[in-house]
Amino acid sequence: MQHLKNPIGEVYGMPMFALAILAVIAAAIAGLLVKFALDSSNSDKEITWTEYAIGLAAISVLLVPLSLYGGWKMAQANNLGFYEYRNGWELKALTKVYRCTRDGPCRYEYDCDPYWVTVSYDCSYYTGSGENRRRVHKTCTRREKRYHSCPYVDQETTYTVQTTLGDYTISEHRLPDNPQAHRWRTGVNVPDYVISRAGTGIPPFWERVQERVSSGEPGPVTTRARYDNFILASERTILQQHSGAIEKYLAKGLLPALTTDVHDFYHARKAYFVGFNPGNDYGWQKSLSYLNAGIGTELEGDLHLVIVKNDEVSANPDEYLLALKAYWQNPKFFQKNAISKNSIIVLVGTSDGNSVSWARAITGMPLGNEHMTATIRESLSGSPLTPESLIGKIQGKFVFRMSENNLRHQTAELVHGKGMLNRIFWGLDDPSSKFQRVRMRGFEYLKSEIELTRKQKIWIAIGAFLASMLAWIAAILVGERAWPYAPRWRRTYR
Repeated sequence: MQHLKNPIGEVYGMPMFALAILAVIAAAIAGLLVKFALDSSNSDKEITWTEYAIGLAAISVLLVPLSLYGGWKMAQANNLGFYEYRNGWELKALTKVYRCTRDGPCRYEYDCDPYWVTVSYDCSYYTGSGENRRRVHKTCTRREKRYHSCPYVDQETTYTVQTTLGDYTISEHRLPDNPQAHRWRTGVNVPDYVISRAGTGIPPFWERVQERVSSGEPGPVTTRARYDNFILASERTILQQHSGAIEKYLAKGLLPALTTDVHDFYHARKAYFVGFNPGNDYGWQKSLSYLNAGIGTELEGDLHLVIVKNDEVSANPDEYLLALKAYWQNPKFFQKNAISKNSIIVLVGTSDGNSVSWARAITGMPLGNEHMTATIRESLSGSPLTPESLIGKIQGKFVFRMSENNLRHQTAELVHGKGMLNRIFWGLDDPSSKFQRVRMRGFEYLKSEIELTRKQKIWIAIGAFLASMLAWIAAILVGERAWPYAPRWRRTYR
């Protein structure tokens, strides 16, 4: 239907047109109910028939159309939004020291040094009765006891890490080591619950970051960020990956759940093992996180590595790879966390746990990087199944560069290792295998295929109805009922 490509048509195309009619009818009925309620209650306020006609016209041509259009655009933006991993490097380990004073910047304080203040309050009262009853306004004062805020210790420290993806607060307003030796007032002990809540000394995580950045070899960082994905948002496109083998592999426990979270501030587990215990899981995760830091910084990609030891999967690795991508890409399973467009999925099979029997690769987009995936398929077989051989050691080294406004800034420059995936992704041996992120610009036409859910349509209709009530509120506030058409009780006293 062509109307879907026009923003106005999107709002008024079926079934939005039906929602518009229903919203106008509901608003018209509500306006009549309000008018009759005001007339029957002898209220000062009223809605005249002229005001009713003007209000209904405003609802029909302005309030309801604008509400539906705005609701549609908001729902469409929500449907387009998904989450992806973005990767980078640590840059600096920073501290902010707070020198504690009375009523100062520190967080952990207690009430101290009382003082008195004079406070004003309303002490108005009524006099007389009946028609002579009136309110006498009066302001009185009273004395109230207040307290200053005194810190428990002489200083508190906030520890943060600056990264290429933003700043991370590791611990806020932390107390010094041995807080009792740093009391702000020697006679006031620091309570145990305050010590437990605030923590003391340098956080171990921050200290490890400081060691890395001080040596010029920063660690990896990953975070979740929102982006628009027209392919996943469209329910009718054939560009989404589909597979009839998902249920079969799920029933046998052969499809790992997609990692969608971040732990320890900015780390994620993106190496998966199916039917296989590597024995050095930490080494795999660490090597992969460093590789991802480089991929994210220079290539804008994100690698998920799946290692499988299973005869059924090895018998048909292509079917398994498509089932895995279809499973991870399906919003019905992972909602807004479905595998992102910048993702690279590398699938490695092993029969003995020591070497690669076969390999496959696919990206989060329906096309692009075909030479890269073919190179992975052809090159990995027979190589040792170790993080050093498959992934390799990759490191970010600090360098200083000049920005566009001639300011000197620090960044991390990539140092490549000998790992096979490392060399393939950057095209170090064959430039045509280099990973290229495929942009969404060529798929914007799918935006017209986005369909709203029934729940979204209901909320849009409710919003349009509530917005239309503004017309009746304005009609009520325009003016009072004119005399001699005012209620009888008002005519008596005028």
